[in-house]
Amino acid sequence: MKKLVFTLILFVLCNPLNQIMAQERVISLSREIILTVDYSQNLEEMIKTSNYEWISFDITEEKFPFPAELLGKQVTVSARLFHFNREVSSEVVLDELDSAGYRPALVSELLALGNNYPELQKPSFIIALGSMWCWWSHNEEGYAEAYCPVLSINCEERQLYFQWFDAIRAPDSYFLAVRK
Repeated sequence: MKKLVFTLILFVLCNPLNQIMAQERVISLSREIILTVDYSQNLEEMIKTSNYEWISFDITEEKFPFPAELLGKQVTVSARLFHFNREVSSEVVLDELDSAGYRPALVSELLALGNNYPELQKPSFIIALGSMWCWWSHNEEGYAEAYCPVLSINCEERQLYFQWFDAIRAPDSYFLAVRK
């Protein structure tokens, strides 16, 4: 039994993926990330530029439109990844970002991060709470569900998809935010 425990501890400590994850978490939390978002590209072009292996077909310009005042411009923003190391709701994240002087990132800013810093996508989910798509149910209750875009890696494939906005986020979730 002691040998098994020692082997597991050794695997966790020596696993290169864990070392990369630990390094990226320190880097991502300790510095501002300067992102240039090219709004002369449409959403589809931004996605193609980033070379994702799997993309949700529901991430479209119709569902995640860019702000009209930014179209055709290049915008530079100062961003940061926030990590709470505990389960947290989107509401709590939004409050914390606001208190720190940040706003939640838009899908375009998330794509700029994924394009320029693909290695940051490896440790976990990176969520952009600033872009939301609402889906209205057509059942008797008539409720709405809101979704936000997410970057992740699954089986070494970079992915872009969306998650339910009101979900309780796992402790390993990261949130991209932009300085106000």
